[in-house]
Amino acid sequence: MSSKDVLERKRIESLVKEGFLPIRAQFLRGPSSPEEEDDDVDGPKKPLEGGKEGGKATVLQSNKNGLRQGTKSQKQRKREKYLSMRNDLCHFVAVGKECTFQSTGSCERAHDAEKYLEARKDSWFGGGNLPDGRCFIGGDEDEEDVKCPYEKKMKDVRCPFGVRCYFSDRHENNAKESKTLLEWRRSAGSEEFNAMEDWLQKKLRESTYLLPRSTKYLEMVGNDLLCVSKAKKRKITAINRNNKDDDANENENENEEKTVKNAIDFNKKLVLAPLTTVGHAPFRRMCVKFGADVTISEMAMASNLLAGDRREWALVRRHACESSATNKFGVQICGGYPDLVSRCVELIENEVQCDFIDINMGCPIDGVCAKGAGSTLLTQLKTGKLEKIIDAASSSLRKIPLTIKIRMGYHDRKQQWNAHDIVNRCCSAPSSTSRDSLNAGWLGKVAAVTLHGRTRAQRYSRLADWEYIDECGKIAQTVSNGVVPLIGNGDVYTYEDYNAHVDSGNVATCMIGRGAIIKPWLFQEIKEQRHIDVSSSERLEYFAEFCNYGFEHWGSDSIGVEKTRTFLCEWMSYTHRYVPVGLLEHASVQKMHLRPQRYFGRNDMETLLASDKVEDWIKVSEMFLGKPRDDWTFVPKHKSNSYAAMNSHSITSWEEVDAQG
Repeated sequence: MSSKDVLERKRIESLVKEGFLPIRAQFLRGPSSPEEEDDDVDGPKKPLEGGKEGGKATVLQSNKNGLRQGTKSQKQRKREKYLSMRNDLCHFVAVGKECTFQSTGSCERAHDAEKYLEARKDSWFGGGNLPDGRCFIGGDEDEEDVKCPYEKKMKDVRCPFGVRCYFSDRHENNAKESKTLLEWRRSAGSEEFNAMEDWLQKKLRESTYLLPRSTKYLEMVGNDLLCVSKAKKRKITAINRNNKDDDANENENENEEKTVKNAIDFNKKLVLAPLTTVGHAPFRRMCVKFGADVTISEMAMASNLLAGDRREWALVRRHACESSATNKFGVQICGGYPDLVSRCVELIENEVQCDFIDINMGCPIDGVCAKGAGSTLLTQLKTGKLEKIIDAASSSLRKIPLTIKIRMGYHDRKQQWNAHDIVNRCCSAPSSTSRDSLNAGWLGKVAAVTLHGRTRAQRYSRLADWEYIDECGKIAQTVSNGVVPLIGNGDVYTYEDYNAHVDSGNVATCMIGRGAIIKPWLFQEIKEQRHIDVSSSERLEYFAEFCNYGFEHWGSDSIGVEKTRTFLCEWMSYTHRYVPVGLLEHASVQKMHLRPQRYFGRNDMETLLASDKVEDWIKVSEMFLGKPRDDWTFVPKHKSNSYAAMNSHSITSWEEVDAQG
């Protein structure tokens, strides 16, 4: 090796040591001005306002303290939403049906279709603002890709959005039968499941939905209903008393079925983590396409599911591709009381199509922990509350297996970590001599344990502790002989990371979260054991496909289009961190905690996709969805850029990095 190569290698090692990802010299940018540098690290200093100025949507950024400046009050947002609804066309009139609620005055939407179409001509919606009259890059009016996704799915039924559809000018289906969106989702041609029925919502809101297994368990252990109000508690108690005799025989026949749950194999399966905001069905479909074997819904609050909240029930909707002979789908819930969790899991088993239920015991969000759920449960091992929740959930399920997701501990001190104790209890057989002891095992109640290698106090700061995960994996292997697998979670970004963790033999597989958001083709890299250099044109095709999935999931009307745009921008708040393999220095591999040096892409589009500016994300969304409405606003919910929190050296200024080179 020549002296020049040695110096170059030392330079690269020095950059990595300082927390930077080495970029090839021909793609590096020069030192920027202090203002631009501050923008790159902390985001825009001031919120961008004036949504109607220049025909652009409002962009609202969080400041350094996490406060959203320039946002509207809840009252203003409700008022604008109400006015927008009044101008929107009734769902029944849009498909050519008569609105049965118009005569009673309970439907406040517009009912004049001709007036609606006339007002829409010059608006953003169908008014010629789409790029080249297309919805997707590379598309053309004669191509199949620009047709209505609902007409392509069901050719014998009209689009459920009718004239409100984004593709209404291209509708070709002249079928006589027309259905509303809810009717369409219930039909055989729909590929999405778990939509909440009206009768179910009514029963849940009125507290008349019967949950006999959880009721029987709670009575047996003497647990009171704490998750409902006193009035609802009296109502539920009366209903259960009236139906107790009728269901007695049925409950007796269920005793044998309770002990035999469906088996689920996690060994070396590629698992997509439950992801708040980004982990919706369209994104999960993208991950399944790239090779994910197991997908999990966004975390749903157990109390909201039991209350019949449609927004919460929307989180558990799944696509047909997520549950098959090779793919499994799980629903993750969060609750802090045995009665709440037991009632919720029974409801899910009865009404939701899923392969397993996961209880989140590691969520670090303050609002969740304040309710006694999430990471707070990690502090309840010695009090017995954690065991009661697991026992209540497992006893209320007949066929669906139960899994849990935890963190290393609540506090940051290693002496206070207790994940190893929880893993040990999950893998230990119950002892007849210590049934009421705090050391009794839970074997047979939990099918698998996922361990995130951080504490609640850490949030996402610092790297995941895989040494501790391996220690817990050894406990699971030794105590349960592999019956209860341990799934590791944290900072898996390359196939080398996956191999290093799984090949140790201590963990069954890895659960992949942020790595999959930044580059969903990570699953393909793991299966093919190679780094994939994804070009800018390929990434645009993925965005176009995501938009197509978004229309199918959220709808192809104005509301669905703007939801698709919002979640596309949320996704791009992570994807901009991806650095193509061809830009990296020789033998360099991108890691989650390494901040890239300032760089240009191999073309203008690649440079645009690497931007961390919200305005650029909106610009990319316009390539697929046209200009946003003037009243549309976007605020990124998560600060994905956590390099500085992971590595204290990564706050070095760009000028100092360039000087090192």
